[in-house]
Amino acid sequence: MPEETFTHAGLKRSGQNTANTFQKIERRIVPLVIGTSLTAAPYRWLTNMLFTSIMVVYTTIMKDMDEKQTLKLIETIGRECLAGRVRKLNRVITGIYDRAMRPHGIKVNQAGILIMLSLVEKPTPGDICLTFHMEKSTVSRNIERMRKQGWIEVGKGEGGLSQVLTVTPKGKKLLTDIYGKWEKAQKEVAEFLGEDGVKAIHMLTSRISEPKAIQK
Repeated sequence: MPEETFTHAGLKRSGQNTANTFQKIERRIVPLVIGTSLTAAPYRWLTNMLFTSIMVVYTTIMKDMDEKQTLKLIETIGRECLAGRVRKLNRVITGIYDRAMRPHGIKVNQAGILIMLSLVEKPTPGDICLTFHMEKSTVSRNIERMRKQGWIEVGKGEGGLSQVLTVTPKGKKLLTDIYGKWEKAQKEVAEFLGEDGVKAIHMLTSRISEPKAIQK
């Protein structure tokens, strides 16, 4: 009689239910141990014990394998995720510009919005969303902060159904005032990225289509 091996892989590949597995143990394994058939009821307790032991070992092995596989997947995501790497780079670069502009009380994303509003005819909050790929709630918060600072004015569009944003003289003066700080931050970021990094960013961002409202 060929010997049967009940490894975790073997049990998994067999695809049999618990009852069939129990019968295999009863017919094959236990007779090898005690040298007799287990058709008699008194030996059923031994079958039960062996089956339970095998299933405990199987479950433990599979649980260990699942935990190792899960950890491996998590490590792969953490190591290779492009979104995570881009977000990390974004925080570093944004921090350089924000620190440079802090004396003027403005952040680089707000400066970017001011520049966009200065270059687009009758811009709306929707134009900001499209240009910077920002959520409406984020745009609304920035508009309100910039309005309170006196950098922009919020008016009504045609029909009064939309808002039209206008950069105030104070806002335009702020852009000229921060130029020196921006230039310094730009140089620092360029040195951080290196020539190849700067070219890569220009190349990658060129793939993002600009809204028609601001295309030249």
